[in-house]
Amino acid sequence: MAAIRVVFQTNSEGDLDRLSGATALLRNLPGCRQAEDFRSVEFPENLLHLEIWESPAAWDAAWLALRDSKAGAGLAHAWRAAEAPFHSGRPASPKRTGQNGLEFYKQARFSQVDSVWAASDPAERAASIRWPAWGTVRIVIELTSDPASDPAGLISNSLASRAEPGCLQFEFFRSVDHPENIALIESWASPEIYDAHWMRRLIEQRAAPAAPRPPPHPRQYGEMSFEWYNQTYYAAAGDQFIPEAIAQRMSSVLW
Repeated sequence: MAAIRVVFQTNSEGDLDRLSGATALLRNLPGCRQAEDFRSVEFPENLLHLEIWESPAAWDAAWLALRDSKAGAGLAHAWRAAEAPFHSGRPASPKRTGQNGLEFYKQARFSQVDSVWAASDPAERAASIRWPAWGTVRIVIELTSDPASDPAGLISNSLASRAEPGCLQFEFFRSVDHPENIALIESWASPEIYDAHWMRRLIEQRAAPAAPRPPPHPRQYGEMSFEWYNQTYYAAAGDQFIPEAIAQRMSSVLW
């Protein structure tokens, strides 16, 4: 059964305490493989919260345990404050890159196969079927790096990618509790645009092969992962979470 991936972004500094309180509680619940908070390398007001649950049942049980607690109330407050129409922040604190919001996915891990990205588990690949992709492409990549290293390389990579057509977010985050952990969060306007980006990267790599990479920095918590999704934001509706009707809500015009 597929694990559940949770992605939450906010640019409200006041949310860090709320996230940290919930993270400490979530890590101790059955089925939690990750509950971790990150801060953007370039934009320190941007916060990222990642979770992985071993099954939908584990997430359901965690939400039941969390929702009536003080930590759960704080987390729900942060979630609601980031729902549409405030994905781009609020008028007093606009988001400089990326979008705020809550996302849920059945975790889909990928690896490179013949220069393209394919499901890591061969049993999940079908040679005769290509599953549909539509809308915005969300990418979640978890890696490690020496926390004392110069972030110039990360920032240079981000700047070059954000300059490409259709790049909605390309941002590195470093873990608050485990600074050796980094997360790259990407968003591309369409599958076609991401294909063009990836082809440019392949051409660049073949023209100037990169130097051998050092072994991964030791990781104390969580797991390495490369994940691709059809991006979807969720909103709390009572005891459930439902996909947002984003196109029907605006922050700059009140109908």
